[in-house]
Amino acid sequence: GRHTGMALGLLVFGLIFDCVGVFLFFMAAQGELMLWLMAPVFLLVGLLVTWLGVFWLGRGLEADVEPGRVRVVRRLFGIALYQRSAEINAASPLTLDMGMSSSNQNGISTEYFSLQVEAGGKKIKLAEGIEGREAAEALKEKVRAVLTRELDSELI
Repeated sequence: GRHTGMALGLLVFGLIFDCVGVFLFFMAAQGELMLWLMAPVFLLVGLLVTWLGVFWLGRGLEADVEPGRVRVVRRLFGIALYQRSAEINAASPLTLDMGMSSSNQNGISTEYFSLQVEAGGKKIKLAEGIEGREAAEALKEKVRAVLTRELDSELI
C-alpha cells in the first residue's frame, strides 16, 4: 500500500505509451517511414514505465528483528527475491534515509524515510516508506531497543 497512487499513475502512463507505440508500429506498417523511428521509442518508454509501475505495486519488504540479529526478505507479488540476515552488535549504526517527499494542494510537504542498519560492511534496509520524521525516529528507537535487549542483559 506504499505510494499506491503513484504506482497506479505510472502504470496508466506506461500503458498509454505502450498503446501509442503499438499503434505507431501499425501505422508504420502501412508505409510511413518516420513512424518506424517513433514507434520503438514510444513502446520502449511505455514498457519501462509500465514495468516500474508493476514492480512498485508488487514489491514488499519483510523484516524480522530479534535481539542481536536481523533478517530481511524482499518479495515481488509474494515471491521471495532475496534474503539477507546479519548479526548485530551494539556498534551497528541504525540510519534514517529520506527517500521521497510529496506535497499536497495545500502546500503541506510529507517526507518518506527508510530505516537501515549497517552490518558486516553492508547496509540492510529494515523498513521503507515511513511517513514523517517523527514516525521514523520512533520506529528507529523501537528497533534499537529490540536489537540491544539481549546485549544489555549480557552486560548485567
